[in-house]
Amino acid sequence: MKVLIVVALLVAAASAQFFCPDSEAGFQCMELHEHTAFCMSDSNWVCGKCEVKRLSCFGGLEKAKYDSTCSASTKPSC
Repeated sequence: MKVLIVVALLVAAASAQFFCPDSEAGFQCMELHEHTAFCMSDSNWVCGKCEVKRLSCFGGLEKAKYDSTCSASTKPSC
């Protein structure tokens, strides 16, 4: 029974990163990659996974499949 509860908590925590809140005011994110630059589908770089998620939820953008998408812009030092 304890194992089932632990597994359920792990699944809930892991899936929380894929759900967007209803409003940007309710947006919360625990940043684990704040010093990492990510290329977005609009060919711009952003720093941190939380910014990627915020732009995905509220900006209509996605993380680019390839970093070469952002080749025209300078990669920031986050």
